[in-house]
Amino acid sequence: HTGSAFGCVTVSVGAATMAGPYAEGCERQLIETADGGLYRAKTAGRNRAAV
Repeated sequence: HTGSAFGCVTVSVGAATMAGPYAEGCERQLIETADGGLYRAKTAGRNRAAV
């Protein structure tokens, strides 16, 4: 907000989902997939979403 003592704050988020019988025990793959989405969006530029 204008006048905030903290200035401008930005956030980048990566998200992923896994379901079904193959999802159990794949936590590392889930994190890597979310991380990949985050960096695809960041590479594409500001104010973007990568799906």
